[in-house]
Amino acid sequence: MLQVPEPIEILRCGPTAWSEILRRGPRGWNAWREQYPWIIPNLMGICPKLIECQLGPLSGGPINLAAARLGGALLGRATLSAANLEGADLSEADLTYARLDHANLTYANLSNAHLNEADLTGAKLMRANLSGANLQHARNLTQRQLFGSVGNAFTILPRHLQHPATWLEVKSEAAPGCLAIREKSIEQCSNSKKRGWKVGALWFAPWFSTKPS
Repeated sequence: MLQVPEPIEILRCGPTAWSEILRRGPRGWNAWREQYPWIIPNLMGICPKLIECQLGPLSGGPINLAAARLGGALLGRATLSAANLEGADLSEADLTYARLDHANLTYANLSNAHLNEADLTGAKLMRANLSGANLQHARNLTQRQLFGSVGNAFTILPRHLQHPATWLEVKSEAAPGCLAIREKSIEQCSNSKKRGWKVGALWFAPWFSTKPS
């Protein structure tokens, strides 16, 4: 019989303790999540062994990592085929060579993530945040998959793909009246004639911004 931790125990745990549950494999992990669906797993910065990263259907998956905190996780070459990663925080995660085919990445935060050589066949990216992500050599990524996703000028796409028109664009001129932005902090411009964000010397203007007269 599968023994799973009580909610009060896991709430006190850090990423290391969560990793121990994950090592039981997708079946044990999914059973725990089904029993306590309201708890958000904290797996930030985890660095599992390659054998522990096999979380696809052939290993008892697909794994349920919906809403999980995986920021900075080292998941290179992980098998996450058909995984449920809806709303997961994968910011700055290393997903190099990861198998994300048919994974649900809806609303996932993939900002500044490394997805070089990752297999994204059929992955759902609706409302996924790809700002600053490196997808230069991502495999089987299509223009259609990018529809409805979020990104910016620092998102690196394969050469055959284009940044969607809805993504933030970079403009060389800085709008007057905006606050100077330092240390990656971003503030919305209060100038009524031009709305957007400034990072250093770069000006970011969303597609719906009003052009200056």
